[in-house]
Amino acid sequence: MTCKLSTTNGNASYPGGYCTRTCTDDTVCGAGGLCVQDNSIFSYYGEPTSFCLSACPSAGSQSTCRSGYSCKFAENGQPGNCWLDPVPMPVAGNATSTGNACTQDSACQNPPDPSLGFCFAPTLPDGGASRFPQGYCTAECTYDLRGDFCGSNGTCIDFNNNTPNDPADDYGLCLRNCTTPGGISNCRSGYTCQNVGLPSGGVCFPP
Repeated sequence: MTCKLSTTNGNASYPGGYCTRTCTDDTVCGAGGLCVQDNSIFSYYGEPTSFCLSACPSAGSQSTCRSGYSCKFAENGQPGNCWLDPVPMPVAGNATSTGNACTQDSACQNPPDPSLGFCFAPTLPDGGASRFPQGYCTAECTYDLRGDFCGSNGTCIDFNNNTPNDPADDYGLCLRNCTTPGGISNCRSGYTCQNVGLPSGGVCFPP
């Protein structure tokens, strides 16, 4: 076991330290522990390596976590992880390109993380036009731990993969904000401002 005092990328400190070890699966972490894999959402927030975290039952609260930590990702009857509260800023920054025109993923990505954003391209693989005129930058925000992953110009909108009885199949995408639903508003040509139940305004999306 080791005492982790800060995130691997050094962007945040662990209050009081955090006893952990590297892992390949949950069995390495022992009773009451879960293995966070190196390709998990935690990599966006400064932990790109696999390591053990304490398990907890109630997401969105301190739950069984100690002060300075809260329970993340406990859903569908599965335990979550005790991790930093407040959550640090993403290492790569927020998805500030949301809604911009694009032709390839690189136009939508924030270094140093090449997987943060991607492009809904304006053309399909067969050469035909897609439903996204001039392309549309977005990013997956399913596990936005701070509520600001999509940047100041975007909002994380929930989608469902046509499996209404499987909440685990839901996902979130960053969409560009707009001021007045029901028309073009301040969206780009080819997009309309759509009402998705936000407190004010809407999001730009193809009609």
